[in-house]
Amino acid sequence: MHGDRWANEFWYQFDEETSLAPSSRLLDAYKAIGSHTGGDIRGLRDRWLSLSRLPEYPQNFISFVTPLAGPLEIVSSVQLQVIDRFYPCKSDGIGAAFAFFGEGVLYDPRRATIGHEVHTMDDLADYHTWHAYQRAMMFLGIDRRRWEELAPVTAFAWAVQSAAMPGQRVVNPPLPTSVLNRLASTWLCRDQRELDEAFQSMPRPRHLYPGSNVGRMRRPH
Repeated sequence: MHGDRWANEFWYQFDEETSLAPSSRLLDAYKAIGSHTGGDIRGLRDRWLSLSRLPEYPQNFISFVTPLAGPLEIVSSVQLQVIDRFYPCKSDGIGAAFAFFGEGVLYDPRRATIGHEVHTMDDLADYHTWHAYQRAMMFLGIDRRRWEELAPVTAFAWAVQSAAMPGQRVVNPPLPTSVLNRLASTWLCRDQRELDEAFQSMPRPRHLYPGSNVGRMRRPH
């Protein structure tokens, strides 16, 4: 195992309980969401992307997700239970845990069985999926304050991973501290309207921070 041990265990347990070995209750919630969106659990992302580009947003999105209040309450509860177990509300460590995740510096050999040992997002567009869920939960008043606090942290991890472009089966080097600090100062202060606008860009942000060039920062693997 390589990288922060506590963060490694957090992301291991988060994946287990929310994705790889979910409870039957959570699976039923995912099925209900997929049925409503006409796809899998990522269908909510596609609907958010299309609806958030219209003048009627956010009311059109609120109307669409209102029937999903029950399943989304389950999703929120499961995710926050894992987060709170490792990083209690307003813990200073949560930002670092998401930065490590985006950098791809958490190498965990227990994950070899699923084809990648690094705790990081499989697909950058999955950050958009998480943002869509967070916005749905905020609009419906489901743990709203918590998700308002976590949404910029999630976007920060998206920006970090977009800059680092880590490999998923190797020990990745961390980003320079100066880059990480600029990303933190650019993303952690954004409000929900600014995050909605940023997540219109797929799969990476148009600008990581003022004066940056996303393409120039890519690291080949």
